[in-house]
Amino acid sequence: MTKDVAYYRTLPYEREWLARDDESGRYFVVRLKDIPEIYGTGWAKQEALAALRSAFDDQITWCLEEGLPISEPSTARATEPQTIEVQVERVTSVPTPVVQQASAETRTRAGVGTESYRGSMVDVREFQEIAA
Repeated sequence: MTKDVAYYRTLPYEREWLARDDESGRYFVVRLKDIPEIYGTGWAKQEALAALRSAFDDQITWCLEEGLPISEPSTARATEPQTIEVQVERVTSVPTPVVQQASAETRTRAGVGTESYRGSMVDVREFQEIAA
């Protein structure tokens, strides 16, 4: 793969945001942690980010033309979704049987999913079979 401006744009450079105040007012500075000489400023964050992108393209293009080394991110971010482990306790008993009025509406069945019932009476004991 050729390392051109498009290649460097895809790398996960970490940004650092700073709010600055001086005699002209408050403004934002955003810079790359791995290449701190590339930064953008603006009165709004969007403006600073646009300036950073422009400065990045200019600096990378110049370094490529001159054959200068270009720093790549020191830590790679995960490109795939991270897995989160969740523990779920299974309910093995249903409270005392209760007879409920059912309608044509959808009823939830013990966390298993939903299903329509058209009968006039539904006994909760039916749900015990699903939960077991």
